[in-house]
Amino acid sequence: MSKAGRAVAMVFVKWFFIPVGMGALGYFIIGPRIGSVPVLESSAEKLQKAVQDVAISTPVAEKPAGEAGEVSGEGDGKFGGVKINVDVKESDGKSKTRGSDGWD
Repeated sequence: MSKAGRAVAMVFVKWFFIPVGMGALGYFIIGPRIGSVPVLESSAEKLQKAVQDVAISTPVAEKPAGEAGEVSGEGDGKFGGVKINVDVKESDGKSKTRGSDGWD
């Protein structure tokens, strides 16, 4: 095999056969064994319990009433009656410099 053919073959091995082989190894050998190791299952249960305990004890801030973007109970239920205030101005298409339109 020529030098160029050997280089092409190595690139093909590196970027096709190795990834496909690793995927097959994970899917057919490692995947079916997930969940069958008792030591890992017990440590996962301990970790899950610790995370749930922290989540329960963490305070959750409530939104103050009347905040922008608040969803009211009005409407047909499809959009929840979201109220949006939009101000549209006509433009001549010329670019504006920073600060000239009040958006600092």
